[in-house]
Amino acid sequence: MLGKKRDPDHNHERSGDSRQAGIEFALVPGMAYREFVDSSGQSWRVWSTVPSMGSRLRGGFDQGWLTFERISAETNLPLRRLVPIPAEWETAPDDRLELMCRSADEVARPRTGQARSESAEAARQE
Repeated sequence: MLGKKRDPDHNHERSGDSRQAGIEFALVPGMAYREFVDSSGQSWRVWSTVPSMGSRLRGGFDQGWLTFERISAETNLPLRRLVPIPAEWETAPDDRLELMCRSADEVARPRTGQARSESAEAARQE
């Protein structure tokens, strides 16, 4: 089980070593962040994403969204995104966060530069 540390910006506990789960994850100061366990025992991270001023996004994304990420050793699991950000999600009980997560749209995880390079190399070899 991952160790817990206090997130000084949000007064919530967070996993100690995200690399153990194969995930590179950096908290941005001031970014709202929580972890919870759903009714099936699956652990999740959830954070709010608010685009920078001048970003041109559609479909409500211009106001921000919640991102849900399974805490797992498998690194390529899809994320979930919920638009718009529900009011008071930071203080909502875990069962309410689970409902938000279930209603969020599943999206592919953004690929890193290294993953794109490896994918292109594999395609060339086929």
